[in-house]
Amino acid sequence: MNHSHPHSHDANAKDPVCQMSVAVSESAIQSRHHGQDYYFCSQTCKEMFDRDPGRYVH
Repeated sequence: MNHSHPHSHDANAKDPVCQMSVAVSESAIQSRHHGQDYYFCSQTCKEMFDRDPGRYVH
């Protein structure tokens, strides 16, 4: 049986600041940089990224 839902996301992303695995969802903490979405484990990691994205994106 196929139980997939078109709007559900079972994907994970890696927090670019602390490298923690983060579930990708509509409620996830995220930022966009140069057209790319980045997901974070906490508001603190997001704020660190937002201050200096070039430090975390290579």
